[in-house]
Amino acid sequence: MKITLEIPDGVICAFLSGVQHGSTGNLEMFAYQLCTDDLVDGKETKLPRKEN
Repeated sequence: MKITLEIPDGVICAFLSGVQHGSTGNLEMFAYQLCTDDLVDGKETKLPRKEN
């Protein structure tokens, strides 16, 4: 899924949260933090992030 967000100037941090079906059929809530580096015009960020 691809989402485009229009975020006001001055925002320094944001969270994307949602609910999905887990592996056992239960509902699971998740949240991803978007920091200042992610909130740049034209920036493409893939979630979940790959761990290094």
